[in-house]
Amino acid sequence: MEALLTGLYNLYANNSTLTAAIPGGLFVGEAPQDTSSYPYGVMFVVSNTPGWTFTEDIEDYLIQFNIFDEVGEMDNSTILDVFDKLTTVYDWCKPTVSGYSRVFIKREFGTILRPDDAWQISVSYRCEIEKSRS
Repeated sequence: MEALLTGLYNLYANNSTLTAAIPGGLFVGEAPQDTSSYPYGVMFVVSNTPGWTFTEDIEDYLIQFNIFDEVGEMDNSTILDVFDKLTTVYDWCKPTVSGYSRVFIKREFGTILRPDDAWQISVSYRCEIEKSRS
């Protein structure tokens, strides 16, 4: 699990367009309580199901990205721009996942919400990683 999350985080950290679009940072699990720089994001594991064949071990994950931005005069253009940049980087991406030889990632769904005083987009990806058995 850690290898996949590290690989996905590195795609964010090594992409100047995406880091500029999410200047508040991308956090794994949850954002710190004092996070006040918008937009910011949180990436976490929704589910994990192991699988196997006679020769490979397979891990099937559902990973969700939640991106938050301030509400301003009903203007959601910033959060929609972040959605476009996020999906450009992560749709069908090939992150380096240490110890795994095959990585398959596809977007499952995305949604935009306005809970409380912030815009939120949620984007989920199906991630399948595979490694040979020793």
